Amino acid sequence: METTKFDIFLSYASRNQDAAKNLARSLTERGLSVWFDVSSIPLGDPFVDRIEEGLKDSNSIAVLIDGESPGPWQQVEIRAAIQEYVSRRVPVLPILLPGRTNTLEIPLLLKGFRWVDLAADYAKGVQEIVEAVGTIEVPSFQDLAPPLFAVEADFVQVLLSQFELTRSGTGVTLDLKFDYRTPTVTTREGRRFLRQNMSNFLKKSEAYQRKIDSVLLHSTGQAFNPDDEEFVFRYGSGGSLLKVNFEGIDYYCLFLRTVHPIGWNIANGGCDSLEELLNPIKTICRELEEELIVVGSDHWYAMETDTHASLDRPAFGVSREFWNRRFDQLNLKKFHQLNSLRIPISFIDGPDTLKIDFQLTQREISGVYVNITAEDFGIEVDKIAKLVLPPGVDLRNGLKLLDGEVSGGRAVDRAVGLFRTDHFESKDAGLPEHFYYSGEYYEGNMLPQIFQYRILYDIDASGVMSKAIFEELCDEFEKNQGRFPLCPIADRIIRRVGGDESD
Repeated sequence: METTKFDIFLSYASRNQDAAKNLARSLTERGLSVWFDVSSIPLGDPFVDRIEEGLKDSNSIAVLIDGESPGPWQQVEIRAAIQEYVSRRVPVLPILLPGRTNTLEIPLLLKGFRWVDLAADYAKGVQEIVEAVGTIEVPSFQDLAPPLFAVEADFVQVLLSQFELTRSGTGVTLDLKFDYRTPTVTTREGRRFLRQNMSNFLKKSEAYQRKIDSVLLHSTGQAFNPDDEEFVFRYGSGGSLLKVNFEGIDYYCLFLRTVHPIGWNIANGGCDSLEELLNPIKTICRELEEELIVVGSDHWYAMETDTHASLDRPAFGVSREFWNRRFDQLNLKKFHQLNSLRIPISFIDGPDTLKIDFQLTQREISGVYVNITAEDFGIEVDKIAKLVLPPGVDLRNGLKLLDGEVSGGRAVDRAVGLFRTDHFESKDAGLPEHFYYSGEYYEGNMLPQIFQYRILYDIDASGVMSKAIFEELCDEFEKNQGRFPLCPIADRIIRRVGGDESD
């Protein structure tokens, strides 16, 4: 059975790259997966090989036409498109671009195909493309048997309309009950659907958050016991607020999240199995190992917690492949050229307890922080982790803190920031003392400049973010002048810990 990865391949002359990028965005926003060379060919990869793979991995091929002769590469792609049509009946869609010359000449090989005119009505033309591609039925083995890294990166969360959160000494106790029949959510699309379809979501989430905070943050409330079948909470997720000690100074290590909620976040993510739902400490350890990569000039430091031995997971391989290419560009050694050393991670107990009733099994997990955000209708279990950097390392030279997060089989490459804990304002993270982006070190005051001229450019060029989400990110940058706030989860745990609390 034939394997396909993309709904449509975009072929264009280099002079029309901006028009191609805009069309790729429009099609992506309407749910199509688009092969577009700027975002689909990693830096350093062989260009011709990737184009050939892209043509073979696409269900349809769009050829962008502006009235002038196709460029040399586009001529090759047109011939290949015709061959794909002949060999496996892949539809070929000539796309007539706005602003073209009046004496339009469609290439001879394409004259027999029905074209789409974007000049007369751009939005209507885009919709015609979507509808044309939507009628193409190509069976995909990948849908039935996804690769290991894709399955490994999925999450599973149970949906609960009832649970009990109560004050208990200096902390809280969270009681949850679910079984094999409890509904779940396993995709980001499912999560978005739930949020959009819960009635009176904004009003209810604000009211619920006030009650939750009265128990978790302010100690003015004694209990929160929701019982609303029209508003569900997603359990479970786990995360770590990581403290990095360097030369006797403690820093919070946070990751700059560039999608809603935008801001600095802890290392966290969803459970990916029933085993992790019943013991979210496993999720906490896994997420920390996945999201932070510590590399020295001669060593790659494999993190090992005091409760969980370090594992080599499929997502790590995806991340290392990305960083190997990036290290080449920075003239650095690759992972296989580095010595692997263990670096210990210790956990600091929190004041809360989680109790789980599953089928005939009862679990009790203490020493954690319970985190509930009604805005994201999520229930998370967190811990504080501490990492002491090896003696002799230098934040500015040799040492690198890298983002290992993988989403959709691609490395995310977020900025990693270090914030001194002894003068940290939890409501406004501000600027870090130090940060790393794409393998390079910067002083914290450089963040606004690097974000504006590098991070935003890289995200835009990747084509993975829709226009609406990208504009939201730009607006957030303008509003905060690069001094991003904390994400809700990070804000709540830091407010509970206290910025200057000793260990």
